[in-house]
Amino acid sequence: DSSASVDGGADELVVEGSAHSGISVLSGTTSQGSIYFGDSGDNNIAGIVYNHNNNNLTLRSGGLNTMNMDGTGAVTMPQQPMFVSHITSTVSNVTGDETTYTIIADTDILDRNADHNVSNGTFTAPVTGVYGFFSAISFSGIASNHTRIMLTHVTSNRTYYPVQTLSYDNSFSAGMSFSTMVVADMDASDTHVFNVRVDGGSAVIDVDDVGRYGGWLIG
Repeated sequence: DSSASVDGGADELVVEGSAHSGISVLSGTTSQGSIYFGDSGDNNIAGIVYNHNNNNLTLRSGGLNTMNMDGTGAVTMPQQPMFVSHITSTVSNVTGDETTYTIIADTDILDRNADHNVSNGTFTAPVTGVYGFFSAISFSGIASNHTRIMLTHVTSNRTYYPVQTLSYDNSFSAGMSFSTMVVADMDASDTHVFNVRVDGGSAVIDVDDVGRYGGWLIG
């Protein structure tokens, strides 16, 4: 007798002992051992699976393999929301008159759950959580009267303002690269876009076709 009580929602099978207690699932050296959770629609909609052939432990949820741990202890989450997008065509409509533009990376390098819309640059959070966003953007055509470049990460909850003040110097040949990183709290269905604003003059600058940005669910 362990002197412990049993939860009424999990009392069909109870393993009890006054010292260490446990359940062993023994399998062949090239086979797998499993504990599945099922219902009338799916007999393994969730579960825990250990593959002895490659020493891989898998957690399932919603009918999908959601977390894997290999024999070295490396953990991967193949369903974790994540995207990285690439600007493949130079954007030449950015003026320095304090107009805000949404930077649209038109090609997804990866988008695990189709949460990023390449046509308008909008990422939609699939679940409530904390998200990280980054950008690495290159500009050309910066003129001597441009005073600053404001790169903003705009979510449904708030706007994040990484600002770069410009001090014109011919040594950078009118081109500069900037990177940003923010951590944002988002609710399910909240959106994120990446904007740019240039101050100090009406001259047009280009967003070069080497830039990229992305985001992922941190937790």
